[in-house]
Amino acid sequence: MKQVSAEDNAPMTVMLDRAREISAMVHGRTSHDLSADRMFQLAVLRLVSVIRDMVDRVRVPGYDRHAVTVWPDVVREYDTVDNDVVWHVITEEIPMLLRALERAMPGHQGRPR
Repeated sequence: MKQVSAEDNAPMTVMLDRAREISAMVHGRTSHDLSADRMFQLAVLRLVSVIRDMVDRVRVPGYDRHAVTVWPDVVREYDTVDNDVVWHVITEEIPMLLRALERAMPGHQGRPR
């Protein structure tokens, strides 16, 4: 696989870290939690928003960037959040992006906490 450029490394690292955070937050949760727990919903929306902004800066090998371009409605129209769409993004799209990022950046542990 092609080496990740130094220019792409920073945004990909941010995306990788945020995707891992979303995966950890979603673990053991249900779609009902997204509508019942406002803090969970806001946190997830913020993390998805960060990923969406980063995806404009870099092409992730093995991931269809177009899939992320449908996210703006999820993260920019807070007053009309469609929790079904958000749930799909965080349980289906984010894991696919995470796998692509991990393949593109093998052994990358992300930013230390």
